[in-house]
Amino acid sequence: MFHVKHLSPTPGPPLLPEAIRDALRAVDVSCDIAQARLLADHSAAVVRANTTMNLTRITDNASMLVGHIVDSSLGMREVDQCPAGRLVDLGSGAGYPGIVLAILTGRPTTLVESVKKKAAFLHEWVTGAALDIDVRAQRAEEVALEDPCGFAVVTARAVAPLASLTELAAPLLLRGGRLVAYKGQPGAAELAAGDKVAAIVGMRVLGLSRLPAPESLGERCLVVYEKVGSPSIPLPRRSGSAQRRPLAE
Repeated sequence: MFHVKHLSPTPGPPLLPEAIRDALRAVDVSCDIAQARLLADHSAAVVRANTTMNLTRITDNASMLVGHIVDSSLGMREVDQCPAGRLVDLGSGAGYPGIVLAILTGRPTTLVESVKKKAAFLHEWVTGAALDIDVRAQRAEEVALEDPCGFAVVTARAVAPLASLTELAAPLLLRGGRLVAYKGQPGAAELAAGDKVAAIVGMRVLGLSRLPAPESLGERCLVVYEKVGSPSIPLPRRSGSAQRRPLAE
């Protein structure tokens, strides 16, 4: 799981679009002022909603900038290298990284969030923003049954171990599509289990990128897998099986 240090209990002043643009440029992520305004509007909505529901444990704007917006943007290069097509973000929570990537890349995006209150928040904000984003109050396995092989990119941030993520991503991805998994510092055992499950579900690891990130974020990396074939077992399994009974540990 990702950890952000020294969180403040009060929101503080709202994020200005210029501050967001400059923070993203500092990590070599392109962002124009219109995109920064959308990111600022979303972060303000998250802070407001977080007073009545547990959207995120990050409650102040300064930590939101680094711990959510900048952190989510660090996968931009990997997402840009994926095939053209729709992105699906698993376990979107408050909208990270899905909304950030949708705004910065312009990709059509689906946010998957099984907690209905969180999904309702996402739907309300997306509707007001008039972006090509839809929200599914479902589990990943349910989306895979409705839209098998319907996505070019799967993203997930602080959702599950790699062994679970590769299984969840495989039935969602078209051939050549990629899973971009945001991780802190995965250990050798997690990486090995992810690779083992990838081979079972028709995927292969493309690489692990260590990311330059603000010091307060700690170490960040992205693990990327590509769908190269068909799974050797029927997928998706029953909802929750990938987490409760992973194919490898």
